[in-house]
Amino acid sequence: MRRARASNASAPGSSRFAFVDERGVSEVVGFVVVFGIIIGSVGILYTTGFGAMEEFRENEQQRNADYAFDALAENFNDLVRNDGIRQRSGELNLRKGTIEVGSSNVVKEVTVDGTDVLEPHLNDTGRSDIGSFTYEYEGTTVAYQGGAVTKVTDSGELAVRNPPMQCIDGETAIVSLVVVDGDPPRLTSSSGREITASKRATTVVRGNSVDIVLGTSPAEPAWNRSLSEQGFSGSGNTFTCGGGSSGSVVVRITTVEIAYD
Repeated sequence: MRRARASNASAPGSSRFAFVDERGVSEVVGFVVVFGIIIGSVGILYTTGFGAMEEFRENEQQRNADYAFDALAENFNDLVRNDGIRQRSGELNLRKGTIEVGSSNVVKEVTVDGTDVLEPHLNDTGRSDIGSFTYEYEGTTVAYQGGAVTKVTDSGELAVRNPPMQCIDGETAIVSLVVVDGDPPRLTSSSGREITASKRATTVVRGNSVDIVLGTSPAEPAWNRSLSEQGFSGSGNTFTCGGGSSGSVVVRITTVEIAYD
């Protein structure tokens, strides 16, 4: 009788141990499955999300450059609007971009009643055009030229800030133009730089008509659209305002020297 009870007692124990073994295997399999899902999700996020994040970073960088140059232009254009202001400064965070003062080939000639009023300023700077201050970053160029701000990318070109020029009813024109000069070195940096514009010379001319002749440059289509939208009549690369019996134009040209450390 004792042996029979011992034999019967062993069966439940074997079943319990088998259940424990099966549960342990299930937990291991579950861990492997969950771990695999986590690794797969990380891989998908890396391959798709990382590219999207990099694209977002580049777009944000370009937007920041637009805002920064627009603020610089607003600051520098005070030199044109106010005779008593001789110098203006602003800060630009380069973020591994490159800044440079150089030629723009945007505006080649400005004539009032047939006389070129831009030429004396170009003779003073030794340039053949109004010049520009540019910022380049990964295929994008943002430039301050003539008082306007233009942006040129692989997708096209646009005016971030229109040229400070307006033609009213085809007869009355107010034209402000900035000639950019200076000889600072081409600079690439990750940090901020203070940009200073100093007024050097100003000419104010009044007349009956004005013609603005654009050159061939990447930013020319943006200038073309801007001048057309602001009332100038375009024929090829020449934009005109005034010339009629009631024509009245005022052209103000200011040369500024750009410097940065």
